[in-house]
Amino acid sequence: MPDLPIGGGRLYELMRTGRFVLLDATAAHAAATPGRDRVDVVRADRATPYGAAATLLIRPDG
Repeated sequence: MPDLPIGGGRLYELMRTGRFVLLDATAAHAAATPGRDRVDVVRADRATPYGAAATLLIRPDG
């Protein structure tokens, strides 16, 4: 997974917590996602780097 600019920071900075990161590029932001206490949901301003995927779940180990 490449380091991407996300929000006001970088993806690798978000991954330092050791939690799953959910990049969400949909209009229906996943703020009420079950398991929110185990996943950091981040609003992506553009499409994910892997084509047309609107959301991307990144494991804590990258």
